[in-house]
Amino acid sequence: MGSRRLLLSRLFQPRNLQAGGGALADGEPSCRSLRLMLQAGLIHPAGPGCFHYLPAAVRALEKLVKAVDEEMREVAGQKLSMPSLSPAELWHKSGRWERMGPELFRLWDRHRKSYCLGPTHEEVVTELVAAQSNLTHKQLPLRLYQVSRKFRDEPKPRFGLLRSREFYMKDMYTFDASEEAARSTYSEVCGAYGRLLDRLRLPFVKVQAATGNIGGSMSHEFQLPADIGEDRLVLCPEGHFAANVETLNGEQTSCPTCGGKLTQTRGIEVGHTFYLGTKYSSVSNAVFYSAENKPLLAEMGCYGLGITRILAASIEVLSTEDSIRWPSLIAPYQLCFIPPKRGSREEEEEGTALLERVYDDVAEALPHLAGDSVLDDRTHLTIGKRLKDANKLGYPFVVVAGKRVCEDPPVLEELEAIPMFMKQCPAEIDAARQPDLACLQSLLFDEEQGPAELARMYRNEGNEYFREKEYQKAVVAYTEGLKKKCEDPEMNAVLHTNRGAAQFYLGNYRSALNDAIQATKLKPTHLKAIIRGALCHMELKNFSEAIAWCEKGLQIDSKEKKLLEVRAKADKLKRTQERDARKAKVMEKKEQREKEILLAAIKERNIKLALEPSNEEEEISDGLAEISLDGFQSGNTTGAKVHLDADGNLNWPVLFLYPEHEQTDFTVAFHENSRFIDHLMVMFAELPPWDVERKYLPSNLQLYFEDEEREEMYELNPEHTLLQVLQHKRYFVKAGTPTVLVFVKGSPYSNKYFSGKKVHRL
Repeated sequence: MGSRRLLLSRLFQPRNLQAGGGALADGEPSCRSLRLMLQAGLIHPAGPGCFHYLPAAVRALEKLVKAVDEEMREVAGQKLSMPSLSPAELWHKSGRWERMGPELFRLWDRHRKSYCLGPTHEEVVTELVAAQSNLTHKQLPLRLYQVSRKFRDEPKPRFGLLRSREFYMKDMYTFDASEEAARSTYSEVCGAYGRLLDRLRLPFVKVQAATGNIGGSMSHEFQLPADIGEDRLVLCPEGHFAANVETLNGEQTSCPTCGGKLTQTRGIEVGHTFYLGTKYSSVSNAVFYSAENKPLLAEMGCYGLGITRILAASIEVLSTEDSIRWPSLIAPYQLCFIPPKRGSREEEEEGTALLERVYDDVAEALPHLAGDSVLDDRTHLTIGKRLKDANKLGYPFVVVAGKRVCEDPPVLEELEAIPMFMKQCPAEIDAARQPDLACLQSLLFDEEQGPAELARMYRNEGNEYFREKEYQKAVVAYTEGLKKKCEDPEMNAVLHTNRGAAQFYLGNYRSALNDAIQATKLKPTHLKAIIRGALCHMELKNFSEAIAWCEKGLQIDSKEKKLLEVRAKADKLKRTQERDARKAKVMEKKEQREKEILLAAIKERNIKLALEPSNEEEEISDGLAEISLDGFQSGNTTGAKVHLDADGNLNWPVLFLYPEHEQTDFTVAFHENSRFIDHLMVMFAELPPWDVERKYLPSNLQLYFEDEEREEMYELNPEHTLLQVLQHKRYFVKAGTPTVLVFVKGSPYSNKYFSGKKVHRL
């Protein structure tokens, strides 16, 4: 049996204890989950936005995928695997090749056929189903899903697995016979997502969401509230309404259901669902045959779960600053056994042998734990050091052969304290020493106690977790207490205040502030809540509000030391903030004046600007939009923009597109009086590596611009200056960047490209 023990010293888990605060070496911003995962040897950087998943992380991923598979089976999901390489023609057909922009990884094979690395698989799976010519209504609903690597060319990868370029995702695609059936499927899959996140004990919210590039008529996101989240959410305190602010028209402040004031928070998106209708099935002609044998378009939905993002987000929201806390369902290992230190009295009295026998007995009695238990055989280290490491790595249970192993009979205290190993239940349960057992007890007698008693019990449980710095568990306990809707306003005020304190230590300052506000509504003289609210405003840099909260508290107790300290600090920082704001305002006025001069110069030259408003209808703009072109990697770290030089001449950022090879060139500052032929001579002084046929010679090229409104193409004279082109009656500068398409004269590709298009030749 000993040969099969899993020894910690043999695990490949290269811990990076120096992975501290600010950022990775390559400039990637850091966060709690990234720092902890690097320190624990779960992942290792392989490049910007790319990571090695090390063995412990793979174990967690496999457990998570197993849980996902279980929930997908519950909704009749069938697992398959689709290729990561997607032919470009499928994406051109759906229109997403262009809409996805630079986030789509594009490549071509030796035969010059274009592909992309799929970020999602709507086109591919719809084409697969469309190829089944004999699909009937009896085979529907069809629910296909996969778990695979996805790719997105993030311009600024950050926060480790929360925003990476390569990641694991579970994507499901459903096909139904009617809209009613598709909406029923949508409800079922959303329910499965909720059950999964409940099993992980993650504090998620389901919010209304925008459909974005994927499209469709209905969408929801599953979000984990966290200050580091990139999405802004508005929530009804009573749970009647939740939405991503992207979906709101204007500033919505009250719940449309109950009229209550909406609170704002940030969230990490871990799941997204879309009702697509026939958006994709109509493009690929994915039909089924009805009972009347008529071909009908399938009604579709698509559903995504960020597998690696759930892994990182779980650590982000559940962990402390220096210790990982896993959802027990996906912890890489469930048990860690720590034998005595080498040469200690405990070892001499066979404490090590006893612990190893217990390890073997557990593996034999509970086979599912045989591969889930680790023996920390680094006996040259003290028990305290190894316990600290075990705490950092997040083992749900740790069994220690400490001093009591020398007693008669020997006692493994940690093991005896685990409910699953108890031989009998204690006569009295000490919640401080046995919080898990106390929690089980509370579940057993939940129905026998009133709301006030249950709220008090959950408050006590939360307080124990708080003392142990298990802040996320404390939040869960206090939340359960509030759910009991106790009629005692003072108890509810305490629960809000304590939950706010736990949220504060987790870094969730907005959530903590919301709790402080609720507590002071219930008990206006609650000083702890007032102090917490002032501290939250300080962290959020709302110094005027922090001063107001301090003043409110000082009216209750004018000598409250903490409030006096915060008041003085807030006053000083407010003055600094106001000084900086004045400087910023002066700079803003200067920039605005420069913009007005720039806009006047553009108007004077009869150059037309166009913006793309949210309704996707083109309109001419009288103003100058903010332009940032980081995605084109211009080399200008501030973002290239049109500007006037010292002589009063306009210099534009210009984008050259080479559709045949899906390549681009970007000129940061193209002088308005420069000719296009001069730039081509410079750009093609040496042929680019992708021009294997050596066709891109300046004299062999034709330039065009596209009139999108009329769907027409105009050929440009390479001898013309940029200004002459921009003054063309049908040229509209979009996003502040003139764009020119470049083709080889008379090439088969250009002939095919222009086939069926109206082209205005020179």
